[in-house]
Amino acid sequence: MQIFRCRASVALNGFRLRDLRPSDSGTYVCAATSAIGTAYARAQIYVQQKPQITLPPRRNVYVSPGEDMSLSCRASGRPDPLVLWLYEDKRTFLLPGDKTGALEVDLATGDLVATNVRVPMDFVCLVTNEVGSAVARTEVRINKDTDGSLGET
Repeated sequence: MQIFRCRASVALNGFRLRDLRPSDSGTYVCAATSAIGTAYARAQIYVQQKPQITLPPRRNVYVSPGEDMSLSCRASGRPDPLVLWLYEDKRTFLLPGDKTGALEVDLATGDLVATNVRVPMDFVCLVTNEVGSAVARTEVRINKDTDGSLGET
């Protein structure tokens, strides 16, 4: 593992790393040698990272009445963040694998799938881990029918 000198320093009382990054995670070994031998001390460092949304869902989604749609929200962080969806209109949280009515969150991908969309809906993608959280908001709107009326409400 290579540590850049500008972020690491060694003093009489220890080793110091600044501006830690997940790539700095690992086992560090200190060896002290004298005329009577060598002593070792090990330290395991696990650098955590606040979640960041790397692929937010589309901000505005327009669907025709009765159409199906899906939203994706991808994130990074350490530990891996959990992706939740908040259906704002019903104040309902949806976890991966959850299904309620016409809404389902795919267990493998975390994508939100809505079938037979007939009313406008607002969703929030919430990503969270032990270190923090991040959010992204999506508005789903219904396209006007060919006769100029708005889809069922």
